[in-house]
Amino acid sequence: MAQQLSQAFTAYQPPMQEILLPDSSAELLKLDLASLPDRLDDLALAKLTRLANSPLPQPAPCPEHKFMDVMTTLQSCLPSQQRNAISIEVQAEAYWQTLRRNSLAAIKHLEVQALNRCEWFPTIAECQCILSEFTGDSHLPNKRASVRRRVQDERQARLDEAMGRLSTGEASQAEIDALPEKWKSIAETRSLLWRGDDGSYTLRERKF
Repeated sequence: MAQQLSQAFTAYQPPMQEILLPDSSAELLKLDLASLPDRLDDLALAKLTRLANSPLPQPAPCPEHKFMDVMTTLQSCLPSQQRNAISIEVQAEAYWQTLRRNSLAAIKHLEVQALNRCEWFPTIAECQCILSEFTGDSHLPNKRASVRRRVQDERQARLDEAMGRLSTGEASQAEIDALPEKWKSIAETRSLLWRGDDGSYTLRERKF
């Protein structure tokens, strides 16, 4: 198991620009989920849980000159319904102040979509709508979602196993005491455990 886990985290070697990511994100990027075993031991589960809960790096905002290049393209290609009431420079500055926190990739997405879909120069609200469709600058969000599903699958498998042992009466009192409180509560609702007045749980006698 330890060797498989090590291989899963070292199989992929990122290019130099990806090494500059925060430690958790770089580790997530290197992780090869396909090489993990079907079942995870406690060490692997803890490591994947940490990655599943780690924050993702926020992409850098689009540089102003790149943003203005996109505005110039859109202003040149799409007619404006307000062109006579506001100068091109004032219009571009207003859009910059509102949309400046978006990444370069997101702004390029806006450019492509606006040219393909808009008959007129888009309003700020229309730009924000298009930007809301942008799925991200990298595959890290999808990768983290896959890790979260893997963690959930393992926890569900462990829960099912514990409930199975309780159902057949195989679980010892030590095993019951070691169960998470939430699992004990679930087992109680399934009539598998009995909760005493002192809060302790014991196996409910099964009548066959």
